[in-house]
Formats: sequence, C-alpha cells, structure tokens
Amino acid sequence: MPRIVHMDIKPSSVLLNLDFQALISGFRFATIITDGETQVTRDVVKGTICYLAPGFMSGKVNESCDVYSFGILLHELASGRKPSVEFVRSNLVKLFIQD
Repeated sequence: MPRIVHMDIKPSSVLLNLDFQALISGFRFATIITDGETQVTRDVVKGTICYLAPGFMSGKVNESCDVYSFGILLHELASGRKPSVEFVRSNLVKLFIQD
C-alpha cells in the first residue's frame, strides 16, 4: 500500500474538529512512497525549516521525516517554546561535521 509523507507537519497543519479529534491539513508538499520503496529522493527540499528532519537536507524522504516533525511539534506543545532556526542550524552542523 502506498504511503503519504506530509513533509510539513507543524502546528498550523493540525486542526481540531468539534470533538477535538486532530486532523492534518496542508498537503501541498506531500509525496507518495510507492510499494517496494523505502524512501524517495527529492531535488528540492520544501517545508518549514524548524520542523524538517535532518534527512530532508540530503533530499531523502521517508515516513520517519514526519515522525521527527511531529516530535518537534510535541516538544513545542509541552515546553511552550517554538523551535528556533539557530537551534536547527547548530544541530545540522553537528550532524554533518563530526570529529
């Protein structure tokens, strides 16, 4: 069964209905991973930088990218602090420049 990777999970993409059930919106950057594929490669990375998984920077897209974004969203909800671009940049440097 093909899987959809949203690629832009963030607070404004999560909506609540009258029963407080979460619904996901904003599928403009979504991609489909077909059967037999574990990931797809994209030439252009799109999405909100603070919520992008580090794997996005290399153009590799899979379901764990959305899991990462959802984790950042939960962290924001629990801590009350929005992720910062400086935090993302410093962690990307640590990922790509290892001793």
